Amino acid sequence: MLKQLRRALASEFGATIVEFALVAGISTILFVGLLDLTRLAYVSTLLQAGAQEGARYGIAHFDDTNGIQQAALERLVGIDPDAAEVTITYPSDDEITVTITYDFELITAFAIDLFNGNPIVLRGSATMVR
Repeated sequence: MLKQLRRALASEFGATIVEFALVAGISTILFVGLLDLTRLAYVSTLLQAGAQEGARYGIAHFDDTNGIQQAALERLVGIDPDAAEVTITYPSDDEITVTITYDFELITAFAIDLFNGNPIVLRGSATMVR
């Protein structure tokens, strides 16, 4: 009787280890993928805020393109501002549009493979009228 109990417990323990390995692996992949998704949302929000700040500055200083770029880039906290491209356009005499483009690099191997190793191009844009 005791041998049968030990054998049953040993087989259940082995099954438990296999189940844990499967669940832990899938959970880790999902967690790291969620980190990528969270970073993507954060960077997207930063780009939008930077474009709005640049457009806001541009309304007061319409011809100061260096100042507009600087105002937009100052909002990009936590990412490399040198990797961001700021484009300033004037759709009309009293309008300014600031667009920031950024190549977002993924950290999850699964997501990198999904996009063939290419970065995701994110944009934030804002238009204001003076």
